[in-house]
Amino acid sequence: MVPVSNVEYDKKMLTNAKSVKVILFPEENHFIPWTQFGVVKELLIGLINANTQVKSTMSSQ
Repeated sequence: MVPVSNVEYDKKMLTNAKSVKVILFPEENHFIPWTQFGVVKELLIGLINANTQVKSTMSSQ
């Protein structure tokens, strides 16, 4: 989670990332983990599941 003004810089710096997902919350501030808990939780679960699938695929090779 970064301020909107940092998004373009961060995307440039994440050169080894397979993808970068940007979700904007225009009226939010640094309380996003609490005010948007459901969204943050689902995104984190998605990342964990994606990572688990990659590890599972790699071990079966």
